[in-house]
Amino acid sequence: MTGARWQPARRVARLAAVAAVAAAAPGPGNASAAIRARYFAHGAAAGADAVDEAVAWLAAQEALAPPRANATAPAFAARDLPGAGGRVCAVTHGRVAAEGTFERTGGSPPYDWSCWCLKARYHTAPACLGAAAVDRPVRWRWTLRSALAGACAMPDPHPSAVARSFLERGAPSPASRRRGTMTVVMLGLSFMGQPFASLGCLYEASVVGGFVKHAVRDAGGAAADASVGAIRAGGGQCDGYDRDYLPTYFAEDVHPRPLDPPAPRSNFHKCDPNHALYEYGPPPGSRGPRARVCFQYLFNLKKLPRDAKPPCDLDWAEVDVVLHMFPNRALVDLYLPRAGNPASRPILVSVNEIYQAALERQLRDAYAAAGFDPPSHADLLARPRSCASPDVHYALPGFTDHAVRAWFALISTGLAGVPRGGLVGQLDKPR
Repeated sequence: MTGARWQPARRVARLAAVAAVAAAAPGPGNASAAIRARYFAHGAAAGADAVDEAVAWLAAQEALAPPRANATAPAFAARDLPGAGGRVCAVTHGRVAAEGTFERTGGSPPYDWSCWCLKARYHTAPACLGAAAVDRPVRWRWTLRSALAGACAMPDPHPSAVARSFLERGAPSPASRRRGTMTVVMLGLSFMGQPFASLGCLYEASVVGGFVKHAVRDAGGAAADASVGAIRAGGGQCDGYDRDYLPTYFAEDVHPRPLDPPAPRSNFHKCDPNHALYEYGPPPGSRGPRARVCFQYLFNLKKLPRDAKPPCDLDWAEVDVVLHMFPNRALVDLYLPRAGNPASRPILVSVNEIYQAALERQLRDAYAAAGFDPPSHADLLARPRSCASPDVHYALPGFTDHAVRAWFALISTGLAGVPRGGLVGQLDKPR
């Protein structure tokens, strides 16, 4: 049963089981072996190096120590910013980790597998929606304790609203300031590609342009950039797979017919948004600046060629913020010198400390405080082809919707005072 409300005996049993698992947790080496066996027994299309880095990242997230919680909501009030309707929360990196929480809002999922840029692998089959016996995270909203206490209001995470705030309060590049457009790059494994997809689905109505690199129009054809307009024409989607392979993610045994919505349809033999840029305008009917958001699938920085191109063929002089899954020094010392060696470096924000481990912990705490059974990590994962065997990735819509909204709120109000070239996050002093 989904949405199970607190039942004392049931909840005590579930929490006891969770505690038992935690008490028996293996050391780092065994944890990595368990992750590899659970999710990568048959390897991955990206190859052994990608699997090694994915396993290492997941193991590090499992081992990440919890930040010191801030139980007194107004403690950060001095950092908050003036706004038209009162004080706006300054969503800093440290504050996301220490003061983040969730509130239950109810409602229905914000999108489904018909989203134009959602990989088929990331959905949960209709027959499997009850496999996780917890309230679905789409009924919750990430926020700060200060906002819940009324000390400040959360900033709007819509890309255009974030662009307006960053252009006014942050340190945009001269090119961005002239153009009135913010440019954000997201770098990392598919675990970073998921928040990128979340953004494209949550604000699908505001996507006004962009492209996906290396798309193949017809079987056997050459790869080339595909415009967002060509991808979406006639209701087309960029599903991440060869057209002939796509039906394997919509098998009838877990997708009862008739399908509602219909199975995705692609205008391309292969369209994989592992390297793509989407441009966002303001919400329909309103005015505001634009935001360009690029994602490049990236791992093993030591093997990056020394003449690598910047992501999405951008000029680093026009990139404002990089959200990434590495220590900041790794980007400074390994990645940037090989990918154009920019004279003017964007703000680098490592999200490792404000992603899986931190936000999942906040979600579980909020569930428990509200009397709901807390979700396990497995409860949050996609089940596109088997109810019993979840994918290694989160289900969408779901957890990464909250993560990307938190990160864009950080860009909106949490980077005030951070200069261009500043480092925020892992192995650096949080701001």
